[in-house]
Amino acid sequence: ISPAGDPALELRADPSDPDRPVEARFRWPATAAYTVQVAMQTPGSLTVLVDGVEVGRVEKWDYEPRCAEPPGLSLRWEELRDAGLTARPGDPVTVTVQPRHVTGDWYLRLNPAGRYYC
Repeated sequence: ISPAGDPALELRADPSDPDRPVEARFRWPATAAYTVQVAMQTPGSLTVLVDGVEVGRVEKWDYEPRCAEPPGLSLRWEELRDAGLTARPGDPVTVTVQPRHVTGDWYLRLNPAGRYYC
């Protein structure tokens, strides 16, 4: 899987253990909105957390490599707040991806709203 473009944040599978959780600290700008893009090469699921709050899950059960903007996985502040996130826009947050049953490459990208790279 080879993403192109300029994401705000990208989390990728650990090549030695694609099923290992990956996380990154990220300062969410107060005025920006993001879209989520996910690609997976193998079956499995990716659970996305922001500061420990589960904000969505992506499941894929085939071997067709593709990237998509997963339905039901939104990282808009209003929805994050409704999910229980206490951080505010402009605060640093930890974004975590917890893979499950994944044996190949994957990535999750936060793209500036309206930008989509596949």
